[in-house]
Amino acid sequence: MAKRYSPIKEKPLRLPGQSINDTIYDIQTEEMLFPIVYTTMLLALSINTWMNWLSKNLVQPYLITLVTIIVIIYSIIRIKKARNKVALLRLGRDGERIVAEILEDLRKDGAAIFHDILGEGFNLDHVIICKHGIFVIETKTRSKFSDSKVFFDGKVLLVDGMRPERDPLIQATAEARWLHEQLQAMTGKKFPIRPVVVFPGWYVEKTKEGDRSEVWVLNPKGVPAFVRNAPMMISDEDVHLASYSLACMVRSRE
Repeated sequence: MAKRYSPIKEKPLRLPGQSINDTIYDIQTEEMLFPIVYTTMLLALSINTWMNWLSKNLVQPYLITLVTIIVIIYSIIRIKKARNKVALLRLGRDGERIVAEILEDLRKDGAAIFHDILGEGFNLDHVIICKHGIFVIETKTRSKFSDSKVFFDGKVLLVDGMRPERDPLIQATAEARWLHEQLQAMTGKKFPIRPVVVFPGWYVEKTKEGDRSEVWVLNPKGVPAFVRNAPMMISDEDVHLASYSLACMVRSRE
């Protein structure tokens, strides 16, 4: 009998928020499932020991009961922390998915859209490749109050009146530089790459200097219009070349 084989020749491109989804799975397995299993086993053992003791078995149940209580308390604390981590990760994942949905509108203009590109210890949330240039998008999804806003004056970025602990401007710029180096190494060409930071669901207030900044800071709903209004910078041939090269890199890193 002939052997059956998969018809899929290439690995699929990554989905928006895939790295976050993988992290959520790891946390749910390592920080939530395992404590529940350990606690259940100890609780069953403790109940069994007490039943034996009540049946005049000489085994003392006090030690195993104490250990069980300690493990239960430890597990509750650990699971609560893990649930908080998962909640934040889900917020970030959902933000990336919302941004991905918004960016889909650019495909009808011939743009190529990539999501969750893995680097060395980091990832690019989204990349747009089109005739208007290449755009690396860093998504920052945060909870907020009804009057919260993002302020950007071209140099300083304030989120709800405070500077983020990790500067998204530096992060997005470094990611754009990394992608520039990767594409240049693969194609021998220097492509114009613009870093973009988006805040889903946030109002973004900018000064004139903020509008002229090399880094765009936007609500993601404004990204398609900003991209379409940017000057033409890449030929159709180079759009295909950069898209093909990036797709090959993404598949090779899986």
